[in-house]
Amino acid sequence: MRDGGRSPRIRTLWLGGFLILSALFGCESPSEPVSIVPDSARGREAIDATISTWKSGHQTGIIEPTSPRVQVVDNHRRPGQKVVGYEILGDSADSRVRTFTVRIKLSEPDESPIVRFLVVGIDPILVFRQEDYDMMMHWEHKMEPEPENKGPTPGPPSK
Repeated sequence: MRDGGRSPRIRTLWLGGFLILSALFGCESPSEPVSIVPDSARGREAIDATISTWKSGHQTGIIEPTSPRVQVVDNHRRPGQKVVGYEILGDSADSRVRTFTVRIKLSEPDESPIVRFLVVGIDPILVFRQEDYDMMMHWEHKMEPEPENKGPTPGPPSK
């Protein structure tokens, strides 16, 4: 015969032990956070799509059709300037973004700037020109040049 004072205590210990073991062995460990930084191959595909659409004369924005979708932010392109070719010089990544360094051969006017593009996201993949990304992070925007005033400068109002 069991002792009445010990029985509920033993049952509680068994139940507590069972719950602890169930929690330890029955549940999955928390999954790793999903990275929003594309791997090098997928990032290169996004850069290729970006430069190819620029080469064909399209503006920035969503590139159609790509899978995954690619959206480009590049407000530093000169109007009418054409891409003749490009070379991806390298890429690197951190926990937030993958960066590509690209030499772009341009015409009208002829130049070969080295441009950095930041690539982030899964679907869509966002491609930012470094300057646009920096301005966005600082809540700035590209300033358009002041229009030239061709007339005489107005003087102070007469009284």
